[in-house]
Amino acid sequence: MRSDVFQAVALCCYSAQYLAETTDRPPELLSNSAFLPCHEVKFERTVNGRVGGGLVADAVGPWLRRLNKEGVARLRLTLTHCPLDPLAVSTEPWGILSDGDVGVEIWQPEWKKRLRNYSDASPWKVSYASTRSMRWNRNAPTMSLEDCSKLLRTALVEGSQVHGLINGLMHDDKVLFPDLYPEEWPKELREVGLLAANVAALIRSERWAQVPLLRELSPTDYDAISQRLWKAALLGLEASVRTPESAWEHPTAQSYRQAG
Repeated sequence: MRSDVFQAVALCCYSAQYLAETTDRPPELLSNSAFLPCHEVKFERTVNGRVGGGLVADAVGPWLRRLNKEGVARLRLTLTHCPLDPLAVSTEPWGILSDGDVGVEIWQPEWKKRLRNYSDASPWKVSYASTRSMRWNRNAPTMSLEDCSKLLRTALVEGSQVHGLINGLMHDDKVLFPDLYPEEWPKELREVGLLAANVAALIRSERWAQVPLLRELSPTDYDAISQRLWKAALLGLEASVRTPESAWEHPTAQSYRQAG
């Protein structure tokens, strides 16, 4: 399961009100399911082309305070280059997109597991490393929420005709990640996001990995369906964090500065 993707979604959504300055306290995420497997979460910027010397924050709260001071009013997701295989090296950065006084940055997570014992409930150390990006590269037109939803549901309908696991997903009302979005998150965004999360979780599940081994699908069909559903799920997750700019924001000195 790509826990890294789900954690990035939670970070974007739960930080929305704080970065929009409708609350003066950053979110408490230690009990969120996307953070439970982690014993450490830190954020770094590259120094002289290397990560490690530019520690920005050693927890979510200090990181968000730093971004807020740097004029970041919201966080987005850019998942186009997130590979299905978590061990694969991505050709381009992916992760959380911020845009503030220091420019556009992509914060890509790296999860490393510590070796203890099987009862270790929080074995993961997560490091978000930023990469600078050109603003015009990140302002390209994106698919609407409606288009992302249609793409995802079409992929599910067609996939359901090929394998029972996908068909079962279409008729299962179970929510795998009930706390992925804040309670106040817009309903239409939440619905698409939770469906996309269920799809992504299935495609990264052990049971789905067994499908070609059990010869339930040919390797070619399995790869094609997996990639199609994975890409559709990522687009759905991206769209699910894109709230209208007016959703949380009130006019502040910071918002006027960004508009000018």
